[in-house]
Amino acid sequence: MRWVTRVLPLMLGIMALAYSSAGAGKNAGGAMVVHTDDAHGWTSSGVCNHFDDWVPQSCDSLNTRTDKDENTPALIWFIAAFPDTSDPGVTVVYFGIDHNLPEYYIENRGYCGPSGTFELPDAGWPDDVDAGNSVAFGSPVTGDRLFPFYYVSAYGFEDAYLGTAANPVGGYAAFVDDSNPPVQDEVTKFGTVRWYAAGSNDCPSGAMDGGGGDEGSEADQASPDYSWHDSFFGKTWRLSPTGEEILVLFEQGVADSARNEAVLAEGLKVTHPYDEELCTAVYRVPAGQDVHSLCARLERLSIVEGAAAALVDDEGYVKYYVPTRLTVQFARNLSDEECREKIAGAAGTVLQDFWTPGYYMITTPDGKDVFEAIRDWYLDSDVLFAEPLYMSYNSMEPPPPTIPCFPTNGPWRTLRSMKAGLKTLMLMPYWRGT
Repeated sequence: MRWVTRVLPLMLGIMALAYSSAGAGKNAGGAMVVHTDDAHGWTSSGVCNHFDDWVPQSCDSLNTRTDKDENTPALIWFIAAFPDTSDPGVTVVYFGIDHNLPEYYIENRGYCGPSGTFELPDAGWPDDVDAGNSVAFGSPVTGDRLFPFYYVSAYGFEDAYLGTAANPVGGYAAFVDDSNPPVQDEVTKFGTVRWYAAGSNDCPSGAMDGGGGDEGSEADQASPDYSWHDSFFGKTWRLSPTGEEILVLFEQGVADSARNEAVLAEGLKVTHPYDEELCTAVYRVPAGQDVHSLCARLERLSIVEGAAAALVDDEGYVKYYVPTRLTVQFARNLSDEECREKIAGAAGTVLQDFWTPGYYMITTPDGKDVFEAIRDWYLDSDVLFAEPLYMSYNSMEPPPPTIPCFPTNGPWRTLRSMKAGLKTLMLMPYWRGT
């Protein structure tokens, strides 16, 4: 054991050196997902050895909701999941935890792995979400596409949640493989368990059972990572699909009959009616439908510019974002010409420049979803912040003006930022008139 503890710092150093190879190793495309089952709980006789008996053996079958009462802890597994076509080999898991539980609500915790496995948690783990952890396996875990690496037993309450996350110390999560030298593959797919509500798992592409043929491929192609780190406020946003609603952005000038035909074909029911000025509507998803597959089908229609799942944030607020659109704020020392050059260089198009200097509504590049584009923009040191374009359905809002879909003039105050206070005022200007 003395030898193993001396090896871990070296291994973590190799992880840092291997960063340029991220995404090229055996563990590329992996996810850190979660599972809970109210039929089982922590036991002093061991938890990890019950994994095969207590946990479904496919990512899409994992459960993310617990209804344990506030006096009974829920057992939550942290699980490594890989695409069906992969041949993983894992020696180290570098990860974090995300929750809104008070101190001491996590009663028991531990790592899973072969003999000789150990963890190296930061001070404050797991109560402090600013602490990370590393699990080093005593011998590589090879060829297993779904296996546990950690568990916690925690008390909860209404609106409580707990899930996997990036390690906040390094700012990322990763699997290190058993190559020589080892290769690190970063992880951007995580899971969250919620008390008394459905949580979510972002399963790796190709990791879902059944649904062969086109339907399976459709789901694989449309499972975005709804997260980004906002360096302006120092906060990592992680949103999850509600699974209940979608927002559809229609092409301009679509006839009512064509729109209604498409909606009826999918069994959708209106929750926020079609807005003729903004070309958007929100619909309830039929029970049992996968929202990502549904959005992919709609986006293949010529009358639809984009479709997006309604999302919920870590505080339980539902957000409706406009697909193919985002806002970006550049540093004040950049001219309008320099900002536009950057946007064009990123294959974006300016749809509107706001009164705030350097602040624009732009399109996403072809082939990238909103959140991938946002993460890319944060790599530019001249960008203060970038974020989705949200629709507000607050009845206290003034009605939108009579302007064509995504206009070039006039205020559009039904679009809301997620920020509060000063930044909200910054992000809610009137549109510059012509």
